This record gives sequence, structure tokens and C-alpha cells, in this order.
Amino acid sequence: LVINQRPDDADAHARIITAYLRAGDYGNARAALDAFTALEPDPADVDFFAGIIALRGDRDGAAAVDAFDRFLAAAPDDPRAPMVRALRAEALELD
Repeated sequence: LVINQRPDDADAHARIITAYLRAGDYGNARAALDAFTALEPDPADVDFFAGIIALRGDRDGAAAVDAFDRFLAAAPDDPRAPMVRALRAEALELD
């Protein structure tokens, strides 16, 4: 509903991606990420979500590590960085 009312609001798109991820709906999370990416948000945010989808949805450790590395390079002081480091370590164990 929020996205219908504010289709250009990157924050609304980030919220829907987060909701899909929490629900384990990685297909819709990926589709929402595509729409989010089209808004040209902060690339670190795109990499954050892409890494989680690759790790949890696709079980693709290499793609997840790549996305998490891009996130950490772009936003090393982001409050999500410790979580991303832990997720990256988890992704390394997949391959």
C-alpha cells in the first residue's frame, strides 16, 4: 500500500524488502530489490539486501560474499557492518 502511494520512496521499498526477507519470501524480496535498485538508492543498501538474498534464498555463498564485500567497502562504519561480517562468515562456509 505504501509503495502504491509513494512509488518513488526508496525507504518504502527497503521496508517491503525487509518484510519479505523476514517472511522467508526470497522471490518477492528479489523482485522488490529490483524495483528498489531502479530508484538508484545507496549502493550499499542494494548490496546489503542482495547479499542476504544470495545467502538465504539462493544458498550461493560466493555471490553473498561478493555483495557483502561491496557493502563493507562502501559502508565500513554502517551500524549493520557487524551483522554483515557475521553473514559473510556464514556465506564462506557454504562454498
